[in-house]
Amino acid sequence: VIGNVAPTSNPAIVLPMIERELAQYGLLAPVRYSRSSFVHGYLRIYVSSLDQGHRACAELAGKLEVDGHVLSISLSAGRADSLFPKFPYHVRSQLRVDSVAAYSVADQVLADQTTHLIALAAACLLRVGE
Repeated sequence: VIGNVAPTSNPAIVLPMIERELAQYGLLAPVRYSRSSFVHGYLRIYVSSLDQGHRACAELAGKLEVDGHVLSISLSAGRADSLFPKFPYHVRSQLRVDSVAAYSVADQVLADQTTHLIALAAACLLRVGE
């Protein structure tokens, strides 16, 4: 999983940049994304083996930079990747999300945006009362 991708980035520009970076390390892994994952700041790469995944994480940690953002790279933690894309792998991999929670919880990015909107609304309401 490649994280910290700027949601405002253009996939047509970012994806080839990431693929070029991966190729420099001998990783010709296809990069997969959905509109949702891109907006939420992460992409998935598929490698041929777990060893190659560990190597990619070790060799690329802190070295991938696109659009001024240093990208994170980690193994996948399954559904937790999409729910908590900003958490590091060691946290995501320890989360246990049952089938009910997986579809009834707001993902981290949406929850952060909702919190921001509520704070703005509260600030506006407080100003009205002055």
